[in-house]
Amino acid sequence: MFIGGLNWDTTDEGLRAYFEQFGNVDACTIMRDQAGRSRCFAFLTFEDPASVNAVMVKEHVLDGKIIDPKRAIPRQEHQRATKLFIGGLAGTVTSESMRAFFSQFGRVIDSTVMLDRDTGRSKGFGFVSLEDSNIQQYLGFGNLEIDGKLIDIKLAQPRYQREHFQEDQPSGSDGFNNRATGFSSTTNLQSGGNPAGNFSAGAAGASSGSPFDPSALAALYTRMFQMANVANGAMNPMMTGMNPMVAMRNNMMAGGTGMQGGAGMGNMAGGAGMGMGRGGMPGGSGGQNIPRGPRGNSNSAGLVYKHFGKEIISNETNLPVDHDNVQILWLKLYREFIEAIDAIDNGISQYDASEIKARYRVRTDLSARVAHLNPPWNKSLAAQDMDAQFEKASTLTGSEFLARLDYYSNAWLPARELLVAAIQRSKNEIDSSGRIILLESFLPWKEHLFDLESETTTMNSAATYVIYPDDNSGDWRVQAVSVEPESFESRKALPEKWRGLRDDVLSERTGIAGGVFVHASGFIGGNRTKDGALQMAKIALEL
Repeated sequence: MFIGGLNWDTTDEGLRAYFEQFGNVDACTIMRDQAGRSRCFAFLTFEDPASVNAVMVKEHVLDGKIIDPKRAIPRQEHQRATKLFIGGLAGTVTSESMRAFFSQFGRVIDSTVMLDRDTGRSKGFGFVSLEDSNIQQYLGFGNLEIDGKLIDIKLAQPRYQREHFQEDQPSGSDGFNNRATGFSSTTNLQSGGNPAGNFSAGAAGASSGSPFDPSALAALYTRMFQMANVANGAMNPMMTGMNPMVAMRNNMMAGGTGMQGGAGMGNMAGGAGMGMGRGGMPGGSGGQNIPRGPRGNSNSAGLVYKHFGKEIISNETNLPVDHDNVQILWLKLYREFIEAIDAIDNGISQYDASEIKARYRVRTDLSARVAHLNPPWNKSLAAQDMDAQFEKASTLTGSEFLARLDYYSNAWLPARELLVAAIQRSKNEIDSSGRIILLESFLPWKEHLFDLESETTTMNSAATYVIYPDDNSGDWRVQAVSVEPESFESRKALPEKWRGLRDDVLSERTGIAGGVFVHASGFIGGNRTKDGALQMAKIALEL
């Protein structure tokens, strides 16, 4: 098996010990660089091939990180294999029955139905690898059923293989395959024979636009969406036959005549056509909405993100597009990344200038850095040089977007999931009312707690104290939850008679051994042990 996504600190022994629960491990090696540092992936061999099947149907967390075990396919088979994403599976479908079904199309190398790690039930999707080079014969079927339910078949490709399949894209599409630096140099011909990614002054009517971040970012999203469609075996519904970078630059930057998109896109110009107004960008299930700025329509990047952002996130995170976490990330990235770009493009100030006077100017934000790519007022650029500047703008915005997506999917989201689990565990084991939350390891919890309380109707604002270990001292902290995320006022501060006390004096006053301190405001305190911190929280609730 190939094991990806490992923690830097995971050892060969720890990896072996984890996978021994599925069967006897014959060999286990974490790959390392010349300095001996982990490359965060490994190869593992079981004595019994059935153990691989047991691993593949579950999700795995090792050393605090979600890892990605995959069946290692011999190179010759891997090069001949077509890996398909199978969605819409009935709950009765197993890996074996799915293998039997797809054997009618060719030799099945691998078949896996994904299961929920907590319930063991099917997630409704899986993957099949077939030994066949004719990709198209498996795609587009609308009438295939397994166990009486229609299934959805799409091409699924790992990131490192996408460049190979980009060569077969429809004319005019352009690949995006470098998450760190931006756009690929893959040559795809548009009408007229120009390489995609090299802009021509005659490509569209306007060529005097400047590399402004909404348009550059919109072009980036369009490329990524095309990549997602290629990876998923779907045709791109918008801008067929036109380089998205050219289309975005000429139709959005230089005057807002609008670009008509397919599939209900409407007019994508920043200030006209399909504006979302104050109602916001509708979210998915649960009635969630992406909050708009104070007023005004969304710009080009916001509109593309609204329609295709989930597909982009799904493709980058390898999660199904209808997965709850895709919806969560889609909303989070809008609030933290897109909304400000929307507002700036529409001339909406962050603050009311009549009420607040700025103490300094900010000229280092993303919009400003992109604006710095404009030519100076006394220097004109040729069309090809302007195109190069626009490419730089799109690469800059793209790299920052992907960096934030990487952070939110691999750091922010895992913290949220751990907090959700801790809340439920604490209700079951410590305080059924949910007033005390115990975290077995530190994580940034405050923002997530308030988000969960605002999103979930079943979760009221009952949380009063959060207990967690201090990684530096080894002590345990009991922190009062604030009234608002940025507030210094606590829902219930630690008792006044404890405040400002330390060590033995605190222990004597509380009657709890191991006291460390209680802050003068009562918002946080500490104890040498977890049990001591729990006792502090329980007593504080009653005082």
